[in-house]
Amino acid sequence: LGIAKPDDFFAKNKFDLGADSNSRELRVAWERWHQQFSKAIYDTWSAVADEPGRTTLRVTVRRDRSIQIQLVNSDASGRFNRQLQDSIQSLSGNPGLTFPGKSQRQFVSFEADYIAARNVKPGYSWVKDDFETVRENF
Repeated sequence: LGIAKPDDFFAKNKFDLGADSNSRELRVAWERWHQQFSKAIYDTWSAVADEPGRTTLRVTVRRDRSIQIQLVNSDASGRFNRQLQDSIQSLSGNPGLTFPGKSQRQFVSFEADYIAARNVKPGYSWVKDDFETVRENF
């Protein structure tokens, strides 16, 4: 049996990272941002929610920390929806909405279900596995 020299191994197993030699790619993780924002929505809304219902909203946050809300689906009352949307809108401009460093996104948008009922375990969820690939040239 012969023993392969390290040079032989690397010659047979070359790989390309897929990035230009004069650029650098990095991944910006958004999960913590989503988690903090979802918790802020939950905490703010929980303080005022006083009737059952279920609503799905599309929430868009712009780089300037402004928030846009679109009603996607609802079986809740108008009052329920106003309380929910007002709670989310009250977070507009909050420094906690600042995008992660190095992000080049202009906005982030997601859909979420908001449910209030006696038979629902309290809590919230958030967007996971949201990564942004940023290429920097140098």
